[in-house]
Amino acid sequence: MSGIIAAVTTINCINRRNVDFVVLLCLHALLCMLWHDAKYILDTKVANLFVSLDSLNLNA
Repeated sequence: MSGIIAAVTTINCINRRNVDFVVLLCLHALLCMLWHDAKYILDTKVANLFVSLDSLNLNA
């Protein structure tokens, strides 16, 4: 839903030639995607680390 709102906002801003706002919107979307990916990778790595530690403790 938010993607649709962002697309409509972007189209409206392009129609008004408000380029600065469009650039900021695109940068914000890019940063959000990068943050989400980084957070997902970090959570996955931490989870894998704990699984590895648990398996070491079970074998000991």
